[in-house]
Amino acid sequence: MGQDADLALPLASDTCSEPILHHTLDRCERAEWLWLAELNDSAKPEVTVGD
Repeated sequence: MGQDADLALPLASDTCSEPILHHTLDRCERAEWLWLAELNDSAKPEVTVGD
């Protein structure tokens, strides 16, 4: 049951916990930002900018 909760987290976190190469961390960070952005988009009601 605990594993289900883990699956809900972005996989990037596991990779980023290990300081490897700079470009790898950048990629992880970008993936996590994209995941968070998607999460925020789906949580927010649709809003039109400029009205």
